[in-house]
Formats: sequence, structure tokens, C-alpha cells
Amino acid sequence: MTKKFLISLIVVVVCIYLTYDYMLKITDYVLKITMSSTDNNKDSNDNKNKTIKKTPRHLSGTYYVPAVTKNSDGSWTISVSADQIATDSTVQVTKGKKVIITATGKVNSCSDRGDGAFGWTDPEGRNWSWNAKRKRPLGSTNSPFMALCARVGNGPWFLVGKNKVFQSQRDGKLYFTVNDDTHEGRGKFRPDWRKDNIGKFVANIKIKEG
Repeated sequence: MTKKFLISLIVVVVCIYLTYDYMLKITDYVLKITMSSTDNNKDSNDNKNKTIKKTPRHLSGTYYVPAVTKNSDGSWTISVSADQIATDSTVQVTKGKKVIITATGKVNSCSDRGDGAFGWTDPEGRNWSWNAKRKRPLGSTNSPFMALCARVGNGPWFLVGKNKVFQSQRDGKLYFTVNDDTHEGRGKFRPDWRKDNIGKFVANIKIKEG
């Protein structure tokens, strides 16, 4: 082999090596872009398909839906947690039907014994010195604090206590709440005021012909 031929051969080998190395880098770069795009699309699709369960908080909007038990006698049993703004019983009431509600349990407006609002109560509620400017389900400043309340559809809230029998004046689902502040005096909605409430009521619901 001549010296010229050897030089040419070395140049060709070097060129092939550089070209191969360059092609590997390009391939690796393309693969990274493709995988990144696939991951982004996957994340996007996952977000689209992901079901987000929102906890409803507003008294005039949607409601928290707990587990509801259908009993063998045709009645329903539902837990009403004091830390929820309102609870959807999922029980549909028809106008003219007789509704019988009995309730048990204990709730407290806070867990801090040093707080003036601390105090356990049954569904009848208890006396409390209301801030007259604040808004609550039953509205009246004389209404029992933390008492169990209910409403049918978009009707007004009413006191349930331990026992309540009434003939429904409208069609709609039966909702529950506790008689605690929900709005500031200036009207600002304050769901956080319910977060420190503890305990629950257990309500039994029967519906009969009027």
C-alpha cells in the first residue's frame, strides 16, 4: 500500500465514524422529543379522564353526598356531619307526602375547650348568644345553635331537632345541615367556619302517603 492510499483510507474511516456518531446523536435527540411529546399527551389525556370529586360547600348550591342506607322497612338512614355546609340525603320527596324524620347524635361547633362556642349538643341544639349580623340556615337570632335543620328542594330551611313530622309542600330532594354561621355580616360566604365543627347527627327518614 502506498502512503497516499493509507491516508485516504484513514480519512474514509474517520468520516464514517463521525457520521455514525452524528447519526446516533440525532436519533437519540429525536427519541427524546418523541417520548416527551408522548408523556405530555398521556398527562393531558389522564387529566381529561380524571374524575375530580368536588366537595360542595354552598347552602344555595350543590351539596355533600354521604353514604345513604336504605333500610328493610323502606326508610333511609343518613349521617349529617357538622363540618359540612349541607348534606344531600338523595331522598326524593313528593308534594303532599308525609315525611317523618327522627335524629340522634352529638355535634360541637369546635374542638377547643377554651373557645366560648365549645359545647356538645343533640339535634335540638342549644342556646347561644348569636352575632345578629351573621347569617345562618334558620335565620333567627333566637334559633337553637347547631340544631339539625332540613329543607325540601329550594324551599326554606326548617328546624328538625330530634323529631319532625310534616307534609311536604313541594317536590324535591331532602337536604340537611346544622344551624351554624355561614356568612359574615357583610355577606361574605365563610365555609371555613364549618371546618372546625366536630361530631355528626344520624337521621332516619320515612315517607308515607299524606
